[in-house]
Amino acid sequence: MSYGRTRHHAPIQRVNPHSMEASSFPASPVRKASVSSWYKLALGNDKDAFEPTRQIQQVFMAKFLMSAPGSGRALFSSYDTVADNLWLYFSPAAADIAIRFRAEPCEKPIAPSRLGLLAGEGDALAVHFPEPLAA
Repeated sequence: MSYGRTRHHAPIQRVNPHSMEASSFPASPVRKASVSSWYKLALGNDKDAFEPTRQIQQVFMAKFLMSAPGSGRALFSSYDTVADNLWLYFSPAAADIAIRFRAEPCEKPIAPSRLGLLAGEGDALAVHFPEPLAA
């Protein structure tokens, strides 16, 4: 039975979530978030963002591959050229990972045409943003 998810049968590098150095991410104020909260994390410019993005993707994929298809876990990115900053957006289903990396609760992104899917189901943009894309 196919669920629309492509899985590779090559060996997966195991990531120990307890070995990640979340201390390398800036601390953010603790806020209460609702179950349906999105989260965002500012990572800086391309050079500064590369390694943290790679680490977050590894942790995300380890959890994602253990999740049931259609779990809603998704990780999006958006680059702000004015501020020279890469933003990561975590769907509500990925809140556990967002909190681990000290991402801040936020509203659902309002410009999905400016988002790119970094990790998650192939149809995550359409699932999380079913409204027509606007620039």
